[in-house]
Amino acid sequence: MTRSKTLLAAVASVALVTGASAQTGGLTEVSEGDASKYTFPAGWTYDELEEADVIGADDDELGEVEAILADGSNQVTAVVVDVEDDDKEVVLQLSDVQASGEGDEKDIKVSMTAEQLAGLPEHE
Repeated sequence: MTRSKTLLAAVASVALVTGASAQTGGLTEVSEGDASKYTFPAGWTYDELEEADVIGADDDELGEVEAILADGSNQVTAVVVDVEDDDKEVVLQLSDVQASGEGDEKDIKVSMTAEQLAGLPEHE
């Protein structure tokens, strides 16, 4: 009886942790093959976002896009950024950015320092 209670408690704990993660993040990674199912911010395509670098307030490269994220209504709202000179990936909301450049040379411009970017929530 004790083993089954322990097992049940473990399963319940995993369910709670997983549920909390889904509720707080609630974002889905967009793959290239499914990109047509999603609405991208004005002026951006899947390829442009996927290839974009993140440029800071001082025009230094702060990182590069590793993944594109969409919310439950299939709106692309964020990207995962591999922070340069740091061993972490963070979630950058696209509402906080501007486009810089065109086509294959299009980048994401932020009004942040490297430290501020590294301080964003980590991608799980």
